Amino acid sequence: MIRRPSPDATTALGLALACTAVYALCGGGRFFSVDEVGAFQLTRLWLEGEPIASSHVTWAGPGGRVWNVQGPLLSVAAVPGYLFGRLLELLLPASWTAAIAGPALGNIRGVLWGGEMRIAGASLTNSWVTGAVVALLFLWLRSLGITRRAALLTAVVAAFATLLCAHSKNLFSHGLETLGLLGAVLALGAARARPSVRAFAVAGAWAAALVLTRAQAAVTLPALGAYAWWAAGAERRIARAAAFAGVAALGPLLFAAWNLYRFGALTEMGYSPLYHFSFNFLEASYGHLFSVGRSLFIYSPPVALALLGWPEVLRRHRAEGLLVLGACGGLFLLYVSWSGWHGAWCFGNRFLLPTVPLLLVGLPYVLPGHPRARACALGVAIAAGLVVQTLGLAVHIAFIHHAYGYAEHPAPLPYLFVPSQSQLATHADALWRGYALDPWLLRLASDVGPGAALTLALPLVLAAAAGVMVMCRGPRWAGGRADEAREPVAARRRRRGHS
Repeated sequence: MIRRPSPDATTALGLALACTAVYALCGGGRFFSVDEVGAFQLTRLWLEGEPIASSHVTWAGPGGRVWNVQGPLLSVAAVPGYLFGRLLELLLPASWTAAIAGPALGNIRGVLWGGEMRIAGASLTNSWVTGAVVALLFLWLRSLGITRRAALLTAVVAAFATLLCAHSKNLFSHGLETLGLLGAVLALGAARARPSVRAFAVAGAWAAALVLTRAQAAVTLPALGAYAWWAAGAERRIARAAAFAGVAALGPLLFAAWNLYRFGALTEMGYSPLYHFSFNFLEASYGHLFSVGRSLFIYSPPVALALLGWPEVLRRHRAEGLLVLGACGGLFLLYVSWSGWHGAWCFGNRFLLPTVPLLLVGLPYVLPGHPRARACALGVAIAAGLVVQTLGLAVHIAFIHHAYGYAEHPAPLPYLFVPSQSQLATHADALWRGYALDPWLLRLASDVGPGAALTLALPLVLAAAAGVMVMCRGPRWAGGRADEAREPVAARRRRRGHS
């Protein structure tokens, strides 16, 4: 007998489908950073055997073979998009693929940033990854007992009014890192609700995938491990915690093996010549939180509003709140002590992207006794977030860096602290002038014609509409009520303990 999916699972599927389609519609189809190129070249190496070209994010291993310094999992995630780009190249007219891929960018030492359908396809990777992040956020909020309506609203706000949206078009590893961290948190919550060795092993697998995406994310493991130990309960605590820790440890161990294979040393990651660590973190802290170039709150306004709800989060969900604060705090302390805290070529704050969906758990609890004030504040935060994400999606970041002289600034990039030179100002100016517009759909309409653009946009529009339909009607299709509340994890755990 086929098991009917739960209403929440059906809604999450609709969310993922709708968000992925919208992100794909808004994508650029090309890269703007050498980090993206490095990930793409590793995918290309595995699929077609083409060697990786040297750049400042590569490191030579034994025998002089060049490798990128990133984790391996992003390049694996890019395989479907890479192959999809190849397929479109075979199916579509040459004039269409040329417009979608855009002109050949870069070509320095064989490094291309655009002009290939393989690149256009791989650049879609974070479209589905971010769609999955939004779906998991909804499921996590529902597992905490938050009503379906509030959880769905929070997920949609995260999807289109925070940096998740602007970063859905790049091939950075932070989207997949966000998925791994959120997946680990959700899986640990599920393991707490229904404790078993298998459930804790699944949570450990999420944690291992998180580290294989970005080794830096290992700083979140202490918080995840502490929660796993506490959530395991008195009965079979050792076995359950060991299942989580044992599987999670595969992440660092496999990454060390990856380092040994690439560079001949377990601990050599290739980053050592790039940056250094120090305890002079005041400037970096200000930059991450309040600067006009990297502020987490300016580039994701709903996150700032969500902080008002955090006292209630800690009152209702203390364990989960402490888990989130521990994981987010680990990432924050890591990057404020790193000389490369600014993230160089990116829009807004990429290093703290994994904290965005987790911190949004406070949004449903903002101003609970003042519905009008809450609606007004939420409307302002959403409007500001939509404007910021539009600036990030619409304009090609690399063109801005060159045209506005960003590349001439030495680290730590003083333009991050000057409002008139910030990306908010320069992207707005470029958008107003129609300069460096990035969406592949605009290029297709301009170079080939509106008919071609409509032809390729229609399947994505239909997919988005289908996703919205599933979101709205999913509970009825799955046999659930439209807005039923769920018991939080702790309540379900206590109820089973008394039965």
